[in-house]
Amino acid sequence: MARGTFFLIVGPSGAGKDSLIQGAETALSQNENYVFAKRVITRAPDPEREPHESVTEVEFAKRQKEKAFMLTWRVYGTDYGIPALYDDDLRAGRHVVANVSRGVVGDAVAHFRPASVIQITAPPPILEYRLNARDDISHLEERLARTVMLPDGISVNHLLNTKDVETGVGRLVSLLETLAKADP
Repeated sequence: MARGTFFLIVGPSGAGKDSLIQGAETALSQNENYVFAKRVITRAPDPEREPHESVTEVEFAKRQKEKAFMLTWRVYGTDYGIPALYDDDLRAGRHVVANVSRGVVGDAVAHFRPASVIQITAPPPILEYRLNARDDISHLEERLARTVMLPDGISVNHLLNTKDVETGVGRLVSLLETLAKADP
């Protein structure tokens, strides 16, 4: 059986990644070939943001030491991890869609092939507008100023998210399905 594709969803804060990923998960919920990774985060649960497993920094460090994650990163004082159990889905031929930091793309592509990078973005005024609309705008200036270059030689599929959520979700689902067919 062919290994599933690891879809790495990246982009700046305010690009709409969480909304599009949640919409794509709903749209593809009847397709057992797609699994949407639930991240482990050292942040309290928030119904306005992505569903995630909330853990303490101590618990996160323990799991990290136990190699319970495929990928981990820290940004804005918060730890994020993709649980290792999703590698089982990839080995079983299912496609795993995960919201990851641009800073771990090189490692992810090197260790979890086939991998496909989808960068969701929007122009700076839209990013700023969306970030200002959030209740919790911690690190606003830092988020707007953050630039992370993706590693050289990695193919990136771009999704410009400037329209309504339904349009963005439709474009993401189409991209996931097209790229899944293209991977050997």
